Amino acid sequence: MGFVHSIENLDCEKFMGYVSDNVTMFNTVFNDHLADSEEFREIWRNEFDRDLEVARKNGITGPPYIEPFKVEGLRVDFPSRGVAVATFHHYTWGQKNLRTIVFILEEGVWKIVHIHASSAK
Repeated sequence: MGFVHSIENLDCEKFMGYVSDNVTMFNTVFNDHLADSEEFREIWRNEFDRDLEVARKNGITGPPYIEPFKVEGLRVDFPSRGVAVATFHHYTWGQKNLRTIVFILEEGVWKIVHIHASSAK
């Protein structure tokens, strides 16, 4: 999951390389509505910048800037040709999070078209 490493390393440009031009996101942490592609990019750039600033204030000088994702219960389904749905839990900063990520195959490359994210209680 290369996109996970791009998040851990706060490499926004690399992360965006895994994202479709038509991406959407629903995230109960960043927003509480369906974000379109433009808002998705703005949200992630702001989060990467904020997390990088926090990491540097905490004396972290190089990647990875955030603790590695601890993925649990990964399930990947292929409901149709060229479509993959990954569902998993992960822990960052001690918080359990739930993720469902939908990928489509665009010109031979798997791209994220939707992220549904929430924090577990």
